[in-house]
Amino acid sequence: MPAALEQFTGCQLKAIELLAKGDMNMVQICQELDIHRTTLYSWRKKSQFVEAVIVRARQLIRVNLPEVYNALTEQAKDGNIAGIKLVLEHLERLEELKTEAAESELSFTWDTE
Repeated sequence: MPAALEQFTGCQLKAIELLAKGDMNMVQICQELDIHRTTLYSWRKKSQFVEAVIVRARQLIRVNLPEVYNALTEQAKDGNIAGIKLVLEHLERLEELKTEAAESELSFTWDTE
């Protein structure tokens, strides 16, 4: 069962967003949110919190996916074997994601502002 966002505080939602983006370390996140590191570590031990971070990270990845896919396709066209392999693996994974999305009840709505 997916985690409902309503169960998280505003500070936890910000932590979820920062963790999902992946461009800050734990110390930086704690400083940004003005929380003690043990608080963040405690949140990260809760399965629903972790699930929310994973769901949000997947949403963020999907936003950039077309650009990444186009870059890989260009590399494949230029004969980059690794690029070709990644494009083919990605196409297979897209099909898996479509199936997962159709079967999943995950539907988090996030403000992008």
